[in-house]
This record gives sequence, structure tokens and C-alpha cells, in this order.
Amino acid sequence: MSNSFRNWSGKKRPLIWTSIPILMLTALIWASSLSAQELSLSPATVSLGFENGTYYLKIENIDLDGIPVSAKWGLDFSTANWTLKEASTSVSPDLLFTPDPGIRVEYASNPGAIVDPTTGMIYLYYEDHSQGEGPGAKMIQSSSDGLNFSNPVEEGTLHARLNPKVVLLPDGTWRKYIYNQNEKILVSESSTDGINFTPDQGARYTLTESDNGTFGVYNIYVDHTGGVVMLYIGAMGGADNVRRAYSTDGGNTFYQETDDLLGDKNLAHNMKYVDPKTLLLPDGRRRLITMRRGPNGSIPQPGVTAIGELHTFISTNGKDYYHEPGIRLKYSDFTEFEVWSLNDPVMIRLPDGRYRIYVAALITDDSPTATHDAKWVILSATSQ
Repeated sequence: MSNSFRNWSGKKRPLIWTSIPILMLTALIWASSLSAQELSLSPATVSLGFENGTYYLKIENIDLDGIPVSAKWGLDFSTANWTLKEASTSVSPDLLFTPDPGIRVEYASNPGAIVDPTTGMIYLYYEDHSQGEGPGAKMIQSSSDGLNFSNPVEEGTLHARLNPKVVLLPDGTWRKYIYNQNEKILVSESSTDGINFTPDQGARYTLTESDNGTFGVYNIYVDHTGGVVMLYIGAMGGADNVRRAYSTDGGNTFYQETDDLLGDKNLAHNMKYVDPKTLLLPDGRRRLITMRRGPNGSIPQPGVTAIGELHTFISTNGKDYYHEPGIRLKYSDFTEFEVWSLNDPVMIRLPDGRYRIYVAALITDDSPTATHDAKWVILSATSQ
């Protein structure tokens, strides 16, 4: 803590004035302890002093859910009120992404990615469209650098720890969650060895009335308490937004907790945050990455209209998420290709500590054998 409570001219100030910054700082720390989900006060540089006839309290690098914030308050002697004099925020280098050159996978969509904690190898899951339109085979490729992938194999032929769609539950069971479109329920398959899976009896989740009979992209993970969280898109064609369901019995039964996780239920359709995927950070927080269609509209039209912004949210408890400032990536950031849409982003942490986003992109197909004017590929971008 810099300076003493004696100003630089050597005159001592009344104790009541000098105690206010201390009380304010104490209040900040106290408030952070009461609202740990919204504010975590990390080690910061704190300055107290007297300058130009005004006492000041300056705190630099407060960590507000991953956003470094600096602020300076000054005391107005005429009113005895503290007022905010300066405030600034800065985006962490972890959130500044630059497109990687080239294409990760041709004719592919719906990426998922995972880093093998044992070997550092990166595995990229995707839906193969090399044989034409419609649902394709679920494939996985491996890479040592996360940019050049090879050795494609079908999903299910590798251990579950290499499949981002499989969840390791607190009791040691590996589980795949599968949506049954006909019955409108979420079912599952389980495994004790991570290789051989057998169907489980009953439903893990039954759609609520607010889901309007639809269930879209979903992400399931275990939180720090051992509960199992499911984020998913519901009410497609209506609210079409991210919901949260929760399980306290080891992922066997989920109950909806909120149908408006990101506070966008009443926003215009093209401004909704969809395609939710999360990543556990080294400090225990969890980051959620989403796609938003953006102000251009909701439907990409190759040669006419491009859409797609990637946004992130942060959580300290694994359940409640707060928007991080700025846009992580948008279609116009890619200049090597004509990108018309960005969909289904997923983020991983690389072995060197940087972060990488994999995203399905609709790009112009200008190959001589092209049968359509655009094709789906998987592109990537890496943090600083």
C-alpha cells in the first residue's frame, strides 16, 4: 500500500477522512466475499493518498470474472462523497484471437476438440460431409500441433477420454448422452472402460413445456461440487436460447433450472447466443463459447450475406455465466477465405497455455469440381 496518510506537503489530515479509503477497501473485499459468483478480488495494486486537494483510492487490476479492471475514486470535500474519477478495462490476451492459416478439415462441420492430458495430442471430432449433403459419419482426427490433422477414425473406436462428447462422471462411469428425437427425451449409454458402451434404461431428461418440443446443441460437464450441468438450446423456432438443467444424482436425472441462462430470451432471433460449449480453466472457472448470428441477419447467403460472431461468457461456480467484453471472432476476421457463416465453436487450452477455437465455417467453394457455391469446413484461430 503506497504513501502514508500524511499528504505530500507534510500536513496531517483529520483521521475521519483518512479512514474512509480503508473503510471503502474493506467494503469492497467484504462485498466480494458475499458475491463470489459475481466478483472475485484478486491480488491488486492499491494506492491511497492525497493529490491536488483530493484524497484518492486507486485499485488496479481487480479481476472481475476474468476482466482486469482499474478504477480511481476521489473524495469531494464539499459533499463528503466519493466519486469515480477514472475507470478502465482491458481484455486478457487469452481472449484475443487471430485466425490460423489454412483449413483444418475439408467438408466437415460440428467440431468438438479435446487435448489428451497424458500425451498432449489434440483430437478433433467432426461430422464428415465429404460424401455429400445430409448427416455424415462422426469422425475423429489427431494432431500434435492442433493445426495439421491426420489418421481419421470413426467415433467410438478410441477411448472415451479422447472424445469430447463423452462425460466422465464422479463415480468413474463414462457416459454418452443422446437425444431421442422421436420420444423427445435424452437417453444415455454407459461404460466402465471408456470403450465398450451399453444403453441405460429410462430417460435422463424429458423436455419441459418451455422447450417447445425441441432440443438443440448441448454440453454436459461435472461442476466442482460433483453435480452434473447440462447447457442446451431449447424452444428452437421460438425463444431459441440456452437453458440450464442440473443433476444431483450423478447425471442420471436432470431438472431444468432456468430457460434463460444468458439473459437473451427476449432479444431478436439473430442476437441470441447459441451453440454452447464450455472449457474448464486452470483456475477452476469455466468459460462458455457461443455463436451469435449478429446484426446482418439469421441466414447466411453465400455471395450476399455473411453472419457469425463468437462470444464468450465466464463462470466461477460452473452454473451462472457472465458475458466477457468484446467479440472473440467474427466472419470478417478470416481473409484467406470468403466466410459466409461461423457455427458451433469449441475452445481448447493448448499445452503451451494459449487457447484455440475450432469453428465450422461456410466458405466459398471455388474448386473446379465444386457442385455448390459454398462448402462447410473447419477453421481455427489461436489466442496471443
